[in-house]
Amino acid sequence: MTTSNAGAAEVFGDIGSVFRQLMTDPVGKIGAAFSSLSVNRAQLVGLVLCAIFALVMALGVTMGTSSFFGMLGTVGFGQSAITRFFQSMLQYLAMAATMIGISFGIRRLGGSKHPVAHDAFIVGVAVTPLGICALLAGLLGSLELALLLGLLGISFAILILYSGLTTISGLATRTASLAVPIIIAGGIWISGRVVALFW
Repeated sequence: MTTSNAGAAEVFGDIGSVFRQLMTDPVGKIGAAFSSLSVNRAQLVGLVLCAIFALVMALGVTMGTSSFFGMLGTVGFGQSAITRFFQSMLQYLAMAATMIGISFGIRRLGGSKHPVAHDAFIVGVAVTPLGICALLAGLLGSLELALLLGLLGISFAILILYSGLTTISGLATRTASLAVPIIIAGGIWISGRVVALFW
């Protein structure tokens, strides 16, 4: 096995381990899942999860542009499917990166000295349910189910973000409760502006 293959296998092994820990209690066990990895490995897991999120969100939006998830994007109905896919993927990569940046900035303003690995891991885990729900919504093709799945995904994202900020990053509950909506709203708004520069 080559070094790159071994590295990829290790990353996906770490992701599998994180998922096994979070499967029954994604909010309560995010701190333990982070602590089970080194800082560098946690950061890599978070970044890979963000990339997977962008991929599955783009697939879900492309398959169902009239759904809740389509409303989160800037895709146009007159565009080809391949254009919608790449536009959506770029937007969701930018969204995850922006969320990491905002989270890092808020922590630094609050006096936290933890590295950006904390933010990458928290955001990566938080957006994963949103991506899964988007993909399911696109496969099912029902607007009503897409709306329900959208609410489910965003609810999990909010809870996981809050839990991660308080248990992993050590933010006070008051700060975390203000940070979560800023991170999510900022990520959506800024990523939309990024995509608008290209299309």
